[in-house]
Amino acid sequence: MTLIKSQHGDAGAPDYRLLAEFRYDLRCFLRFSEEAARKAGLTPQRYQALLSIKGSPAEAQTIGELADRLLIEPHSASSAKICSRVRPILTTHAGSC
Repeated sequence: MTLIKSQHGDAGAPDYRLLAEFRYDLRCFLRFSEEAARKAGLTPQRYQALLSIKGSPAEAQTIGELADRLLIEPHSASSAKICSRVRPILTTHAGSC
């Protein structure tokens, strides 16, 4: 087994431990969410889209805003894969789903 040593000694070790633990907890949460979405018959991306739209402070969310939230390009957010489930609650200024 090979261990990776810090270039800066042990001064930052507690910070790295906290970061590693946080990333592990985050990944566990993401896996849980992905599995829950699949059990509900949704892809994880559709679930994220629905969550973004439902949690939007605006009355409706544009495709551009949805794309920003999903960290994807607007043309991907307007694809049939996402729009087939969320069309009724999306708005757009340049075209529609």
